[in-house]
Amino acid sequence: MHIKVDSGYLLTPVAHPNILCEQLAEDLQGHDLLGTLIVAPEGLNWSLSGASEALEYFSQSVRTLNLPGIVRSTRTPASSPPFAKLKLRVRAELVTSGVEFAHLSSKSATHLAPEDFNALIKRPETRLIDVRNQYEIELGTFQGAENPSIENFTEFQDYVERTLKDADKSTSIALCCTGGIRCERASQLLINQGFTEVYQLDGGILAYLAQIPAERQAFTGECFVFDGRVSLTQELGAGSYSLNGSEIAFAASVPAPPTPAA
Repeated sequence: MHIKVDSGYLLTPVAHPNILCEQLAEDLQGHDLLGTLIVAPEGLNWSLSGASEALEYFSQSVRTLNLPGIVRSTRTPASSPPFAKLKLRVRAELVTSGVEFAHLSSKSATHLAPEDFNALIKRPETRLIDVRNQYEIELGTFQGAENPSIENFTEFQDYVERTLKDADKSTSIALCCTGGIRCERASQLLINQGFTEVYQLDGGILAYLAQIPAERQAFTGECFVFDGRVSLTQELGAGSYSLNGSEIAFAASVPAPPTPAA
């Protein structure tokens, strides 16, 4: 069986998250899907693995809900199931940001396809910010991307207020993250600060690696993923890292790269 992981989200108003979660739990039962699906008042966020047929069933289930909004998702390969079980959860927000909804802009960034994002970040006037956590960025990131040096996304608001408060509000800012959901919240924070030219990589780094050939990628290193695969190469193959308790380490079967010269 060829296993893939579908990572995606749908931003849409959900009046009764608990009811929708129960409905989806009943609908998806017995379809050989593993992973996590989060339901919140602002929509759905998921990372699910299974055979193509099972993932297509999930996609159809989401479509039949007839919820407004755009489903944004990317499928990547897995050599074995990267999740242990199926979990459906109701949360206050899709990605914990530590920011009150009432204080957020209702607008988010302009979404750019990977090819267009590639062109944007080549412009010298573009300020590229990787909104992921420090340990993710250490595995791989875009050339020239700013590192907020945060341990948790809840710290990103402090980074914005500390580092971007006095920046030119017409600056072209490009945001990247794993699948795109954190960029949605990050862009709202930037728009709140008055920035008018905010863009995000549609589908996140996963979509970028899937659509841009490795020889034309501005991304270097590996992409951390929140599942048993730990990381993916630029060609979406198995990465060089494993989890040793809560620490990220090179997989024993993969030789560590040479130490860069000083």
